Amino acid sequence: MVLDQTLSRLNVKTRIFLGFGLVLALLSLVAVVTASGLDTATRRVGTYAKVADNTVHVAVLVGNFTEVRRNVRAFATNGDDATVTVTRALFVDLRKDLTEAISGNLDPTRRENLQKMAGQIDAYAANFEKVVEAHRGKEKLVTEQMNVMGQKARANLSAIIQSAMADGDHEAAAMAGVAQEALMMTRLQANRFLATPTPPNAATTKERMSIFLKAIRPLEDRLHNPTRKRLAKEADEIAEKYNAVFDQVVTATVELHTLIDTVMRNEAVEIARLSDETRTLQMAGLNVLENETLGSMKATLTSGITLSAIALALGLLLAVIISGSIVKPVIAMTETMTKLASGDKSVPIPATENRDEIGEMARSVQIFKDGL
Repeated sequence: MVLDQTLSRLNVKTRIFLGFGLVLALLSLVAVVTASGLDTATRRVGTYAKVADNTVHVAVLVGNFTEVRRNVRAFATNGDDATVTVTRALFVDLRKDLTEAISGNLDPTRRENLQKMAGQIDAYAANFEKVVEAHRGKEKLVTEQMNVMGQKARANLSAIIQSAMADGDHEAAAMAGVAQEALMMTRLQANRFLATPTPPNAATTKERMSIFLKAIRPLEDRLHNPTRKRLAKEADEIAEKYNAVFDQVVTATVELHTLIDTVMRNEAVEIARLSDETRTLQMAGLNVLENETLGSMKATLTSGITLSAIALALGLLLAVIISGSIVKPVIAMTETMTKLASGDKSVPIPATENRDEIGEMARSVQIFKDGL
């Protein structure tokens, strides 16, 4: 009754617009909630894609770095310049992947890890250049000095043997042969050290050199022929230089292995730790984003269904109320006018207090009745 009286104060058009307006407002709210939920979900999906992309970058980076480590080992063995070129190109790819991963990373912890990885990889690359330099320096010592001096000393001893045999000095030839054998054993052991650079092999090479020196010096004292004596003395001096150069090779080899097996290995371990930690954080972040996105979409769907149901119920309710507030008075007025037309002047006129169009109609009918 109170609601009917309230609605009767509003004209019909206002009631209809009010009913439709309330329903449209609720439908607009549904649209806003849905759009907001979809926007949130879209942003989270975009973030998920970025994190997934960064995860791929880190995975590619780890693969490239593994290839770098393999190439470092290969270069330490074969000294191939092509390996150096490939490794430097891999460092370029590593830096590119890291730059993209850092720039696209929103999480401060993961970003810090990637920046630390970039620093470690730069240090690893710098140490690789040291390895290249040290290896080439060692190879230069071997090829340009040790091999040359070894061949020269062997040639001197061969000349002594041939000359002594020609002169019938068999004792000198025999002593030169012993010295030449000691020299060959020294060079053989030096090559073993180069193939397997261990402290025992280095020590054995030094022992072999000592044996050679013990063999060449008595030969130098034994010889009287000036040419053969000069050749023996020259072989002795070459052996001393060979010994000193071998010490340099040992030092360079130790530096190489210290760089590769200690310094660079520790850097590689730290890079692996940072990459594993970063990938773990990324996977955790992906799981969180997935749960948040699914939760947001579920909440949006629930809100949309709820608000739509409310809009439907309210629309039906308003339709019933508003139509009732219009139809009932009109029906009553029709019945009243029918009775008046039949001559019943005692019938009361309904809705005369309404302020809407029906009220105006009722008051007009009341005037008509009074005129009768």
